[in-house]
Amino acid sequence: MKKLLSIALLSTLTFGQEFYSMINPIKTFSVKAAVSGEVVFVNKSLEKNYVSNKSIVKLDDSLDLVNLEQTKIKLANQEQTLKIESDILESYEKVSSKTKIDKDGQKMKILSISSSIADMKMQIANLQNNIKKKNISASDIYISSVEVEVGDYVNAGGLLYKGYDLSRGKLEIFLPINEIDSFKNKTIYLDGKRSGLKINKISKVADEKNISSYKAEIIVKNPKSFSKLVKVEFK
Repeated sequence: MKKLLSIALLSTLTFGQEFYSMINPIKTFSVKAAVSGEVVFVNKSLEKNYVSNKSIVKLDDSLDLVNLEQTKIKLANQEQTLKIESDILESYEKVSSKTKIDKDGQKMKILSISSSIADMKMQIANLQNNIKKKNISASDIYISSVEVEVGDYVNAGGLLYKGYDLSRGKLEIFLPINEIDSFKNKTIYLDGKRSGLKINKISKVADEKNISSYKAEIIVKNPKSFSKLVKVEFK
């Protein structure tokens, strides 16, 4: 009984030419905030569920939205002003009474307005990007946990939620270095059944804990379950 319990607690075990490993998701996500802000929405109902294009967390973007709208108005006004000043310069070019100083002064005014317009366009792009970063959604992943609550204030880099890519699974086993070549072309059996799988990759450096072994990875397509201990054999 104790032996079975110890097997269940470990993700990878080796017995001679038999290897035991857990089927784990191909990828684990720890999604962090790209910008700081107060949490105003959390979809806790998505925990322990597979989601596709769902909003998970939202940070307060009300000030960004106001700034965005005001900057767009200012930009429209500046673009209209630029047209007026450009028309004035064009009229200057048609009359002989306007000196070179008058014309150069008008050109400087146009350049200043053009520079202001460029700055406003950059501000709008930054605000739009900031708003997008404050509305965090997830697509095609399993949400294991949501780490924030409404009213929390998170800094950039603060953890928002964790999840998994369940599209594929992976088995990690440790193969003896001095026998590594003998495993590469063998047939892999899982729990005694021929699998048709191959080793996806083998580390080129000895494992830190299993110093006489290389870690090998086997990809499992569409696994029926995860966190299941599987016997891996090479024949």
